Amino acid sequence: MRITIIVPLQLLLLFSISVIRGYVFPDDFKICKSIDPNLDGCLAESIQDALFKLANPGIHSPINLTISKVTFPYFLFTPDDSEQNTTIECFNLTYPDLWQARVKNVSVDLCNPALDFTTNSAEITAFIQRFKMLGKINQQGKPEPKQGDGAAIIRYYNVTMKHSLKFKLTEKDNEKYLDVTSYNVKISISRSTIFFGDVVEDNVALEEDALAKMDHQDVTLEGNQKKRFQTFGALMFRGFAGQLINSVPMDRIITDWSKACVNSTS
Repeated sequence: MRITIIVPLQLLLLFSISVIRGYVFPDDFKICKSIDPNLDGCLAESIQDALFKLANPGIHSPINLTISKVTFPYFLFTPDDSEQNTTIECFNLTYPDLWQARVKNVSVDLCNPALDFTTNSAEITAFIQRFKMLGKINQQGKPEPKQGDGAAIIRYYNVTMKHSLKFKLTEKDNEKYLDVTSYNVKISISRSTIFFGDVVEDNVALEEDALAKMDHQDVTLEGNQKKRFQTFGALMFRGFAGQLINSVPMDRIITDWSKACVNSTS
């Protein structure tokens, strides 16, 4: 299915920024030194530490930011093919557990600022407060008519994301900062399940709690579907990373980062 994001990313992020009391970045976070011989390992611990603290409860200084519950007020799924000819409108799509991921395979380039790392989540759940669906869904190899208006749950299993960030140096008040210039994500998912409530099949309402359950082996995994999902993920993560990383000078993120390349070539 095609994923259409109606609300601008800048507005979507406002739904996640509501921290009254929280941590101070980077004072309360694990910080690595540029001279650390195991810098990549230290950064893996640092990013893991940041994920938990950004979610529980988040930071209130120098900016307000939390990733404990990411909510998008409106999504539109439109069909990619004739067999899955279904349009689904989603209202208040919420991801409460994006932060529950394990970080590994970290690699940083201090001189040409770049960062790569991998996260793995056993399960990611999306709650849709209300959906409106009309069309056919390819269930067990057969397109079946479906329509509905209710709540839904999407679960993604064994989600691996490979994150690649690039930065450029900027200067403010005689301090060097990092701007995120690109954020790419490659995503693999073992499988996903979708539970639709209040679904009507052939004009007969399904039992309320039985729901219509569909296993989609190919959801967001192949071709354009995968590309769109990855593009959306990159936009979302870039928004969070950009706000956080640019909120303080680079030498407060990794100690003496700005001097690392000067020292290495002297």
